[in-house]
Amino acid sequence: MNLRSLWFKFGAICVCFAVILIMIFMAGLQVFFAPMARDLESQRARLDIDRVTGALFHELTNLHQYTLDWAAWDDTYRFVESPYPEYIESNLGDATFVNLKIDAMMLYKPNGEVVWGKTWDQETGETLHVKELPLDGPPDPGFILGVALGDFKDPYSGYSGIMGTESGLMFVSVRPVFRSNLTGPANGVLLFGRLVRGRLLQNLQQLVGVPFAVFWMHDPKLNDDLRDIADRLTVDEPIYTREVSNSKLEGYTLIPDIESDLSILVRINADRDFFNLTAATFDRAMSYASYLLTAVLGIFAFLVLMLVLRPLARLEAYVRRVQSQPQLEKLDLPKLPRDEIGKLGRAFYQLLCQLQEQSEKLREMSFRDELTGLANRRAVIGYLDERWKLALEQKSDIAVIICDVDYFKDFNDHYGHDMGDEVLKEVASALRRGANKRLDLVARYGGEEFLIVLPGADLHIGEQVAERLVKRVYEMKLPHHFSQVAQYVSVSCGVAAGSPGEDETKEEWIRLADEALYKAKESGRNRFAAINPADLRNLKRSGSYNSVNP
Repeated sequence: MNLRSLWFKFGAICVCFAVILIMIFMAGLQVFFAPMARDLESQRARLDIDRVTGALFHELTNLHQYTLDWAAWDDTYRFVESPYPEYIESNLGDATFVNLKIDAMMLYKPNGEVVWGKTWDQETGETLHVKELPLDGPPDPGFILGVALGDFKDPYSGYSGIMGTESGLMFVSVRPVFRSNLTGPANGVLLFGRLVRGRLLQNLQQLVGVPFAVFWMHDPKLNDDLRDIADRLTVDEPIYTREVSNSKLEGYTLIPDIESDLSILVRINADRDFFNLTAATFDRAMSYASYLLTAVLGIFAFLVLMLVLRPLARLEAYVRRVQSQPQLEKLDLPKLPRDEIGKLGRAFYQLLCQLQEQSEKLREMSFRDELTGLANRRAVIGYLDERWKLALEQKSDIAVIICDVDYFKDFNDHYGHDMGDEVLKEVASALRRGANKRLDLVARYGGEEFLIVLPGADLHIGEQVAERLVKRVYEMKLPHHFSQVAQYVSVSCGVAAGSPGEDETKEEWIRLADEALYKAKESGRNRFAAINPADLRNLKRSGSYNSVNP
């Protein structure tokens, strides 16, 4: 091979097609990296929206707690029963509104009659007329009084939400009025209101670190552009983003108001710093490549190969690997040179780490049961779906166990909900210790019911684990004198285990485990029962299977 001729031909080709190659290179960047950058900034906007909506509902939760503190108070109870001036002088002054950061406080009789009320603007300190909270009658919507009162016996009943008013959006919380020891029945309703504007909005923006605004869709002053954007939001596409300029991106979503109507539009403003950094970095890379091509055609191919194409290939491989790996897997720093491409790669890595950290926090919040610390229903269904597919692919076994605390309603009725919560925590701990293999997952499925997923476990192992769970809970010897099966707290378990069939679903196995649980309860509780799906599969084929699910 004539190397000189080859390099000459290559040089000639470089000269002839330099412009074409640059155009192709630029087109490749636009086709591959630009959409990826846009997708990443759109994902970040979605996370920002989640943080903003989370902050709004967290603020509403705090207000709801303040309302409970005031509603479950002997002084408030006596005041609603028979108003007296000392209560007003001590508790209902302007300082109270300032300290609680509220703009409205209303006390109602169960029939909607106003005992005492005040609406004002905490920003200006002036009286504010809120049409939806009249001082001479029930609030609009009026159903919230009835919802808050419930059955007049539950001090933790109540209602909260974001209400649209002519004065702007308002956080509203209503609670039934009980004595300090939470005894009743309720003799009235307390309402707190906090307008979503001014300092409150600024504080929330500082908290989440994202500029945002909220709009009421029923506001006659709302512009048509926002209405058009709201029309784009659907159940399938609950978030909409659009590029406002080269440096700004807007994201929108709808959240429910106090009447569960999706009428509150949230808008966030995000910087497009990553996208601009991407564009600026590749502009520089293209400039360097052009200078090198113009100066030394002979070295051009080598420099492009070593300094541009190979780093880009590594960056592309890194991006593809990140896209294909599990979301929660730890990322490693891309091995790139310390130039603009390396800077881009490190910026990309840092952004991915931030997105992953935020995603992990949101995931942890949305997949964990607050009371027991176990995985919640959403988490265990997702995990079961993942392990179910793997069992089908590998033709391996899997076991599903449903555990239910025996006569838990009687326990709550006699010992109280606080003791009931403590029992659920203890039972959860015992179940977690009883199913302690690395891949086993114990979750609170709802109320006093728990769901355990045992990957790789056949029916025999599933029965052994279920027997161990029943035994461990009973051996804790938590007193339950109102149980009809034992003197201590006990559980009943239902097991469905084996190798899943191609035409079966995880929902069917959950139902089978529930049927087994029903059998365990029918046979006396404080025990387990098991169903072999393979046996039922044969019965289905013969047409003689009938579900026993209650």
